[in-house]
Amino acid sequence: HPRVLAATILMSVGVHSSLVGIFYFTALALAPEGVSLYYFCLAVPFITLLAAIPVSFAGLGVREGLFKVMLSCQGISSEASVAISLLGFSLIVLGNLPGGLVYLGYKNKHPVKNLDAAG
Repeated sequence: HPRVLAATILMSVGVHSSLVGIFYFTALALAPEGVSLYYFCLAVPFITLLAAIPVSFAGLGVREGLFKVMLSCQGISSEASVAISLLGFSLIVLGNLPGGLVYLGYKNKHPVKNLDAAG
């Protein structure tokens, strides 16, 4: 299904672009002296991928450590790097909160049948 694949890739690019934007603009606010959009386009997807490894709750700690290492290459202090990571993560959680509340209030009117019981 090429259309489904194309739509999925397009949505993925949109999500990752928004993540880059969140962390980039957070970095601009906290450490404008060393921020490069090109560098964030490379670093944020890599950091997001590694933070998804299930070694901590929601990647906390892993993400901050990676931001600290990756942004030190750009001359951004450790304190600012951790603040960028935590503030960016907080913005992502706040942005997703309305969808989570809608999901909690959703009632499925057509439950899926238990296929094991059907034989």
